[in-house]
Amino acid sequence: MVAALNEDGLTPNPSSREDLAKFISKKSATYAKLIKDKNITED
Repeated sequence: MVAALNEDGLTPNPSSREDLAKFISKKSATYAKLIKDKNITED
């Protein structure tokens, strides 16, 4: 699996569930701010 990811230019980064939850929360907040600041809508 790791070799297949590496072939696609991806680097696996094993972490805990808590680390993944923090990462997703941080990214969600970042993109929510960007969407709000740029007044991006789905239309």
